[in-house]
Amino acid sequence: MFGGVFESTLNPETRRSGGMHYTSPENIHKVIDPLFLHELTAELESIVGNTAQSAGNQAKALRRFHVKIASLMFFETFMPRWI
Repeated sequence: MFGGVFESTLNPETRRSGGMHYTSPENIHKVIDPLFLHELTAELESIVGNTAQSAGNQAKALRRFHVKIASLMFFETFMPRWI
């Protein structure tokens, strides 16, 4: 996503000559949403929306969810323009 922001600050010729073309946020979401983001969103909504549990239990569930999302690892790769 940072690549898209960076790309938008450059003029088209600079981007073209440097091979700086990044995936748009919309296209990124087409991939990540069904892979894991929908599931995480549903899990968070379930925790927040569960009014039957005590505030203490809800806080514990939110802390577990926080640990879970903090442990996720992501990386971004690039392909050199000569490939």
